[in-house]
Amino acid sequence: MDITLYGFGSCRHLNKAHLFLTAAGIRHRIHDHYRDGVDIAQVQRWFDTFGWRTVIYRYGTGWQCVPPLHRMVMDEQRIMRWIPEEPRLVRSPLVEFDGEPVLLGFHPDAWRLFFGLDSMQKSRQLPG
Repeated sequence: MDITLYGFGSCRHLNKAHLFLTAAGIRHRIHDHYRDGVDIAQVQRWFDTFGWRTVIYRYGTGWQCVPPLHRMVMDEQRIMRWIPEEPRLVRSPLVEFDGEPVLLGFHPDAWRLFFGLDSMQKSRQLPG
């Protein structure tokens, strides 16, 4: 079982997800988009799974770096050209399980369900 969290080391949601998995005893690794880079083919798989509008974080500083006129006509092909120079456009955290994208964003209840954590573990106060 190979679990990878994708995002930014400074992202509070990524850090919450990391604490959650660590507290549950689930081994994982973190891929920091700044430190480790962004693979465009991988981002395309995320788009195929979740849809590009869901993967792109339009409320953060990454989106603000895109000129307003470009934002107005943004589509999947155009956003792919922006991601290498502005990786903050990708929502964090994104989770891959055995190489397949499975979770986007940190939602503790959805994570408990996905990882099969029962109510007993919930009562142990997993972060979230």
